[in-house]
Amino acid sequence: MNSILAKARRAALSQTPRINRVQLEGLVVLKIVRHCTENYPTPVTGQLLGMDNDQVLEITSCYAFPQEDDDSSERESSQSKYQMDMMRCVREVNIDHQVVGWYQSTANQLGSFLTGPWLETQFAYQDNLINAICLVYDPQKTTDGTLGLRAYRLRESFLELFGRGDLSSLSLQRHEIDSRSMIEELPVTLHNSSLARVLLEYLARQPYRTPRLPTNFFKEDSFMMEEQEEYETMAFVNRLRVTDSSNYESALQFLSYDLDELAKDQNKYTLFLRNFSRAKALQADALRRRRLENLARVARGEEKIPEEEILAIYYP
Repeated sequence: MNSILAKARRAALSQTPRINRVQLEGLVVLKIVRHCTENYPTPVTGQLLGMDNDQVLEITSCYAFPQEDDDSSERESSQSKYQMDMMRCVREVNIDHQVVGWYQSTANQLGSFLTGPWLETQFAYQDNLINAICLVYDPQKTTDGTLGLRAYRLRESFLELFGRGDLSSLSLQRHEIDSRSMIEELPVTLHNSSLARVLLEYLARQPYRTPRLPTNFFKEDSFMMEEQEEYETMAFVNRLRVTDSSNYESALQFLSYDLDELAKDQNKYTLFLRNFSRAKALQADALRRRRLENLARVARGEEKIPEEEILAIYYP
């Protein structure tokens, strides 16, 4: 009964128009950035609220999830209660309370987010909300001057396989799914209200003022005037200095970890090739003997023995 209801629900969800673009309110971006920055380097998550308008997913609000505790049972109950309380609060203040996805930060993972728990969480969202997405915020990239905020979702082909639990290498090869076709990225555009746009335009037109020392700090002579000019020049140069070395430290740590993982994967691949060659040789020998046996059976007027079982037994 449950399987029939699940199939009916998925069939109804499949009729929903698919979105092809995500529109973010500026306030949502500020709240996500603030939440992720205040808890850096701990990865954090939160809920996205809004609505899907034709082929555009409009995200108008969000709220943060509390930090997880060690006890999984208590964590699940507390998070459920917290989400119910938050949904009641946003309804009371007349904010869009339709869940459209979730967000998470990569923290000190240097942009890496595609993990087993991430796939399970995103599948749970898309299994109930076909247009649910995940916003991934990268604080490290943002410090370089680029807003590291991207939207992802699971592709339909991979979503179907993940729902069936059929993630074998044969199934992935049959459906032509690899690491690049498991998820897809959606374009993200920012939207601001009229008042916010007026404020941004006003701030953009304000001239940049360098910090100045008190007027009585310098004497009226050429030497002190040169000191003042040098001070103002350094105010610009200081903006280009890198004072935080923790980013480089974490980058080297993750690079070392990834190199170790790469070496392990290379050893596994070498072992796989060795076993694959051995299995192919055994399969070819078994097929040769089966075909000779079939020729002998045909000569005696008997039926051939199928070769499919040989392929299944000695599959590389």
